[in-house]
Amino acid sequence: MNKYANSYAAADAAERKLRDKVNDWIREECNFIPTAMVMDLMKADPSIWTEVTNGEGTPTWGTAFLTDARNNSWYGAKNHLLDIEGAGFRMWYSEKYDRYLLAFDNTGDAMSQHWLPLYEARQD
Repeated sequence: MNKYANSYAAADAAERKLRDKVNDWIREECNFIPTAMVMDLMKADPSIWTEVTNGEGTPTWGTAFLTDARNNSWYGAKNHLLDIEGAGFRMWYSEKYDRYLLAFDNTGDAMSQHWLPLYEARQD
């Protein structure tokens, strides 16, 4: 048996545990909405949603994520904007609905490039 096998197994188990925690957090905090539907709604009444991040054009993935209003203080804090953008997200805010909307701003592995960095930023 490879002398590193146990350390690899432990690392794999830790990685799976972290990914499970992140998946639970996503399901608990976000509602999944097709990006096309969001874009249609934004075109119908552009005054409802204001982009908070510095993105350009349409988000790259087909799903947007409506955040839980209980976490507005974190998403709305100016000092977390770099965390959100750094995790590859675009973000809009609606005063009417008092909610934040997230969407991926680039392609890649959603878990490792977007959700894990955002989850880790939320833990600080």
